[in-house]
Amino acid sequence: MFIYKDNEATKAELKKLLIDKGVTAKEVAERMGVKPQQYNNIVNKQNLSLSDLNRIAAALGCKLAISFVD
Repeated sequence: MFIYKDNEATKAELKKLLIDKGVTAKEVAERMGVKPQQYNNIVNKQNLSLSDLNRIAAALGCKLAISFVD
């Protein structure tokens, strides 16, 4: 489970997920139907949105699950 701290930690977690899945950022971009530079722009935004994360997860064959922990 990943616990959100900030966008930098989220980006690091995404990079780890790509490595675990054995895919490159270029492949994820292709699966999302965007250019690699557009993928990088999405990931490097100051405010990475849940919809962006959901699109990336879908491109990786994953589901984005969110839970609130007390």
